[in-house]
Amino acid sequence: MGKIFLEAQLCGLPAVCFENIEPEDIIRHKIAGYIAKYKNVNDLKSGVEYCLEKKWLKDSIRNFAKLRFDINIVALIYRNLDEKNIMDWASGE
Repeated sequence: MGKIFLEAQLCGLPAVCFENIEPEDIIRHKIAGYIAKYKNVNDLKSGVEYCLEKKWLKDSIRNFAKLRFDINIVALIYRNLDEKNIMDWASGE
């Protein structure tokens, strides 16, 4: 997991990354950062410029990250996955 990307967002800062890598799951394109086309340096540069020029609402970015990665929400997701796996196993799937 791209911990530094999440830490940036928790500080209210947008993050920039390439698509098709793990941080893409953390960042929401043009909502909490910028996701550039894979290995496209020009698009990455455009993303950095976009993030520097846009007037971001730091609280919005921070709240997005907090809600998405809150320990209680993550624990509930894992519990539901575990229960589903147990039910699938019990039913022979």
